[in-house]
Amino acid sequence: MRSRTPRLLLPAMLAVPALLGATGCSSDPSGGEAESGPSVQDRVDEVLLPRLSVVGPSRGAFVGTGTVEVKGHVSKGGAPIESVTVNDAAAQLDDNGDFRYPMALEPGLHVLSLRATDADAQRAVDGRAVIAGDVHPPGDTLEGGVHLQLSRELLDDNNDDVDDVARLAELLLEDPSLMDAFVGQTMETDYADITPTYMSFSGASVDLVPRDGRLEATLVLYDLWMDFDAEAGWFSTQGSAWADTVTLDVELMASDSGGKLEVLATSSAANLEGYGITVDWFPDSWEGWLADYTEETLEEEISATAEELVGDLVGEYLGAFAVSTEMSTGLLMDLELASLDVFDEGLVIGLDAAFTATSTGISLPQGAGSVVTPAAGPELPIQSDAPFVVVADDDVVNQLFFAFWQLGVMEGLTFGGVELGGLSGGEIPPPLGPVEEVSLSLGLPPVISDNADPDYPATFGLGELRMDFTREDGQLLEFFVNAEVGMEISFADDGELGLALDKRPAEMLLAVGVGEHPEALDPGDLAALVRLMVPPLLGNAAMFLPGFETPGIPLDSLGDLDAFEGLELRFQDPDLIMVDGGHVLLTGSLSAEQAE
Repeated sequence: MRSRTPRLLLPAMLAVPALLGATGCSSDPSGGEAESGPSVQDRVDEVLLPRLSVVGPSRGAFVGTGTVEVKGHVSKGGAPIESVTVNDAAAQLDDNGDFRYPMALEPGLHVLSLRATDADAQRAVDGRAVIAGDVHPPGDTLEGGVHLQLSRELLDDNNDDVDDVARLAELLLEDPSLMDAFVGQTMETDYADITPTYMSFSGASVDLVPRDGRLEATLVLYDLWMDFDAEAGWFSTQGSAWADTVTLDVELMASDSGGKLEVLATSSAANLEGYGITVDWFPDSWEGWLADYTEETLEEEISATAEELVGDLVGEYLGAFAVSTEMSTGLLMDLELASLDVFDEGLVIGLDAAFTATSTGISLPQGAGSVVTPAAGPELPIQSDAPFVVVADDDVVNQLFFAFWQLGVMEGLTFGGVELGGLSGGEIPPPLGPVEEVSLSLGLPPVISDNADPDYPATFGLGELRMDFTREDGQLLEFFVNAEVGMEISFADDGELGLALDKRPAEMLLAVGVGEHPEALDPGDLAALVRLMVPPLLGNAAMFLPGFETPGIPLDSLGDLDAFEGLELRFQDPDLIMVDGGHVLLTGSLSAEQAE
């Protein structure tokens, strides 16, 4: 197989295997029961077959909103035409053989299966797909398309693992650079100017608790020590000060400002316990009142510095989830902060999302764009035991599929005859074979929607997958496969993405159209042969999935600390489902791991 498929991040990995795997399976183009091993015959000389020609809608069309009229013409063969159906519903048929059937289509991909049947029970069939409803223009920004929910545990899990905001704050507070900010900075009191020459402490602890509308942080520094120079008019000397603990209570309010997350302290209170001071060449009787002034000044200075540090850290940590990056060659992902809400359960970050193809590898149909589904998403915050929750509108996933399709990476994928036989479970029989080569090209972007089956919580819609069979004798046979199939996404322990497609014929909607083919062959029988190839191809879908691990966030992007070096926050124990409103719900946890 000559594949031009790039390595993509999580959502894009769904596309290639599903595109290749969802090519079939109901035996009949109308989605009926499977025909067992049809024998394709030259029936032109034996039976005059009806002919079905569909005028509209055209293959792979974006039909917009409102009612779509399916229309065409049917020519009788050896017997009068008795009926024409569209998705098993009767179409209006006039005496001239013209038919029409109006359809009110919900937004999304729709598989159309047409059948003409004559009085001798001979039939002609066709299958095609269209995308209905409003669409987002290519690369359009989807406002609030993604929401990230961080639980209390992810903010502060009260252990030493480097995987929550509070522990990251502790490491930053413990870094010597924090005290360096005080050294050399003169603190003015009413009686003396104090300039620290050395500051240290033995450790720090941070408690971070979400409250409805705000964050409450308590910082504690242990065993504070400070050497300083003191000047009082003409008199100068040196001294030292210490405290058993420095406790700082801070209330933080978070907001977005022009796409940039800001976390600011709205109130704070600092307290030094076990504070003492000694000054060289200074009367002992003066040290008491100097201690009072220096203690108050130190509390103010430490409060101001720690407030700014914690606010910046929390802002940088949460803002790290808003990124703009090239996911793969020609495919850009842009996530920008849209909102931030604090609940008792944790934080919810809203992101505007856009997936953009920087080049076009195919000719886009008129009105092409990613599907707009108007259904509202689930109420936030989500009631979940998972520390980390991603809620993505299916519009975002479908825009990703659209951009992936627009790049043309599913255009002209080819298989040799032997290779195709191995994938489909055996040699391709005549008249499809002997096969020299099969080429696959996708005429519509894949579309994902929710599914009522808990085992396959998503429905994957595939439209106008063109399969061109080139036989060894040079004869070309052309087919168009359109399907809706249940899909489940899973993750292995090592983070590898897995995909399962529902291969049960009774649970699939499939319509196969037949294009170019020898006139002597019955197109219905040819379509049935193509459908028989589908289950083995579905069984081999996993082989088309490139190796993939969920991406990580480098901790050194939050601060240049030895404790952060080589560590990434990575997604753990992921689980993906579809929820009401067609939203994708991805749950799991974050863990700090060494980057590979």
